[in-house]
Amino acid sequence: MIERAPDAVRAVFIHDAVSTPADERARLCDRNIHLFDTYVEAARVACNRGLVALGAVARIAQAAREELERIEFASDAEREARRADLLRDIEAAGL
Repeated sequence: MIERAPDAVRAVFIHDAVSTPADERARLCDRNIHLFDTYVEAARVACNRGLVALGAVARIAQAAREELERIEFASDAEREARRADLLRDIEAAGL
């Protein structure tokens, strides 16, 4: 997408559901392809790139917190792992 329409596509965001290694994520980031674990992380990167406002990142963080509480996880360990991911990304966003 970036190669075919560089004026229209300023960045690509892909939810990383397979735990891509950090070196591969960094390589893709250099090409303006951003893999993310939470939507807060995606919003933070988009904000840093000037694509969304900081207020939008805060609203996304709040919505993500609320949604996390509604999800039925297979185990408490899985819930806590996803909560840790979310809290890590909220902290990285400075919220």
